[in-house]
Amino acid sequence: MTVPLSSRAAAVFGSIGAALGFCASTGPAPRAQDRISSAHTETRQITQPLDREIQSIAAGGATAWLAYRTASVPNTRPSCNAPVLLEPAKEMIVLVRVAGASVERLRTFAPSCEIDAGDMPLIWLDGVTPDASATWLTTLAQSAAVAAGRNGSLAQSALAALELTPGAVALRSLVTLAKDDGRPTVRSRALNALALRAEQEATATIQGAIANDPDTGVKKTAVGALARMPKDEGVPLLIQIARTNRNVEVRKQAMFWLGESKDPRAISFFEEILSK
Repeated sequence: MTVPLSSRAAAVFGSIGAALGFCASTGPAPRAQDRISSAHTETRQITQPLDREIQSIAAGGATAWLAYRTASVPNTRPSCNAPVLLEPAKEMIVLVRVAGASVERLRTFAPSCEIDAGDMPLIWLDGVTPDASATWLTTLAQSAAVAAGRNGSLAQSALAALELTPGAVALRSLVTLAKDDGRPTVRSRALNALALRAEQEATATIQGAIANDPDTGVKKTAVGALARMPKDEGVPLLIQIARTNRNVEVRKQAMFWLGESKDPRAISFFEEILSK
């Protein structure tokens, strides 16, 4: 049996619901672009690969923001003064600034963020899939890395978005960047991103970097990436590295992260070392 609320009780519960973000309306959920203010917004359905779509818009030479919404690896970093997220965001907004016929800036936000476009034109791209986004972000990261003198931060922004992109295309791209990119900063960022992936290929790539990367700094980053993996997987590998790796700096890094882990197996390893 449903017990009716008094008008006062209903008002109180209504206020609580409003404070927590509850809504009794059965209308359509607000669109992500509705949270972008001070923008001259145009919405387009993409009809070609994302890189060509963005290139064709940028080729017009106008300065504008492009935006699209796609799935993301669950994360708790809205990067804005957004409402508190009790659960990690499962989608993200990618904002791209084009000027002078080229991509100038890239930023990512949670869909809950309130964004002010500064009275700029904004073209909203509908229909962008995670795989299409990953393909374009990879191209951007690689081309920005080559043009590091012009805009080195663009590669890092593309990698940050790629890190949050789910799916096989993003995984393959991160593996390729971690193995083959000529810039140590890019390889390091890709390895950090792979630490969030449970796939076996991610683990193998991180281990390969520890063994084979020519840069000691990248090797140390890869050790840190192992430390962020689930303990059942990361701790045994860290112990093995601390025991056998030929690089003193890498062994020190492995021992540091073992100490931070407070894992019983790490404690037993230190006891063994100290007893010799």
